Amino acid sequence: TGGWDEPDHKHFKKILARCAQDYGRVVEVAAAEMGALFSRTDIISHARWDAEHEDLLIRKRVAIQRWRGERAQREADARECVEAGSVREAQAERRACAVSTLQERHEQKRRLEEWRVQKREKAEAEQAECEARKLAKQQQLLQQRREKAAALKALQEQQAAAEAAREMSQRENAPPLAFNLQSATSRRKQNAEELARIEKLRQRDMEIARSRRLASEGKREKLNERVRRQEQLRKQFEKPVERDPSRLLQPTASMKHRASAEADPERLFAERPAMWARATPGWCKGR
Repeated sequence: TGGWDEPDHKHFKKILARCAQDYGRVVEVAAAEMGALFSRTDIISHARWDAEHEDLLIRKRVAIQRWRGERAQREADARECVEAGSVREAQAERRACAVSTLQERHEQKRRLEEWRVQKREKAEAEQAECEARKLAKQQQLLQQRREKAAALKALQEQQAAAEAAREMSQRENAPPLAFNLQSATSRRKQNAEELARIEKLRQRDMEIARSRRLASEGKREKLNERVRRQEQLRKQFEKPVERDPSRLLQPTASMKHRASAEADPERLFAERPAMWARATPGWCKGR
């Protein structure tokens, strides 16, 4: 997977498929979709690796197809020799074919092993380069932190020196004792005003909390009163109803009327049953 995790490599392959195997476009699209995980340089390196890997796979398939074609051709030639009666030549050809096939297999194994070694060395080199970049980045961040800490320390020392110089200047230019007493009195007055302001804010917060508590209690009382009224109305309109299961088997008024009509075909003694009529609203009577 070129040093990437399997999900990240699969995501890259999906992007490459969407870009119609165009490695020029896939860099831009992958940088937009995977920029949070990899830099543009990493994506370009992975694209180059993937292109080389696909090229090697294509070469491998072509070599295997060519070898299979040559083997099929040699087998066909051997069969032709056998059919012609030259068994000895066919055997020699088969031995030569076997030797050649064995040599080709050894050569193919050697090339495959070389490719695997190159791939492993390349992966190790990429990993070492990635670790070196990470280490350099960490060292750079550490150096920046040290520089910031040194600058902050220098600023604090400069501020402390300025504060000490200001205090020294204030001591040297201090007014008489009467002025110091006056300044102390003004500071006490300011402290008293600050305490009064804080007390006023505390009283205001207590008043707001008291009003909120009263409002919450009022809402709770209204809710309880509403529930109590609903319970009273429910008890007022709730009436016990006696259940009569046999009522399902009894005939209805219309059934009784039909039965009496069948008993009196001439309907001499038939009476109209008392049946409810559906009321028609006033707004649709004229329709």
